[in-house]
Amino acid sequence: MTIELIEERDVDAILGADSLRKSVVAGLVGLGLVLLFMVLFFTILFGNLAVAQRLAPPIRPPGPEEDLLVHYHTFVGKRARLVRIAISALFALIAGLGVSDKWQDWLLYTNRVDVGITDPQFGRDVGFYMFQLPFLSFVVSWLFGTLIVTLVVTAISHYINGVKTTQLIDRDKKSRRADGLLALQLHAGPPMTVQFKNIRIKDLPKRDKKKK
Repeated sequence: MTIELIEERDVDAILGADSLRKSVVAGLVGLGLVLLFMVLFFTILFGNLAVAQRLAPPIRPPGPEEDLLVHYHTFVGKRARLVRIAISALFALIAGLGVSDKWQDWLLYTNRVDVGITDPQFGRDVGFYMFQLPFLSFVVSWLFGTLIVTLVVTAISHYINGVKTTQLIDRDKKSRRADGLLALQLHAGPPMTVQFKNIRIKDLPKRDKKKK
């Protein structure tokens, strides 16, 4: 039997250097994406919660659910900002970890190569659909999910803080009256049961008129 030597190659530790370098790059890109999307999610959610807290009335309107929330308000107290930070950080961590496996899409997005074939319908090079569209589609889906989560969490925050149903401030100094009637209006409709509960009237201190 005759043995023919086709190729001779020396193998050393340098062979795995390229694979190691690619692994490091992939890890850094994945970590960078996680941190970027975490910061973005945290900013969106925390900003909405801060606005909801600012719009909340100083005194929560009484209601049947107040007994369930009194312990929450007692515990939170002046730590409302810390609670908002903790909630935003928790959801941001969850949202950021879901991006860790998108490093390949990011590398394809940043290293796009034109194929030389133009899509006849949209006039784009096919390379756009192969390299950039997957990551852009993920970003759109991620932003949509972020807005849904933010909407739900913010709505819960509005419910916990209490929301003003109506507020009227008459700034017409010439026509406004200091006295009048306080009425509860009912509209006509099918037979119904209407109840009013916990109606409170607060006397405001009179302002002393400045002597001219």
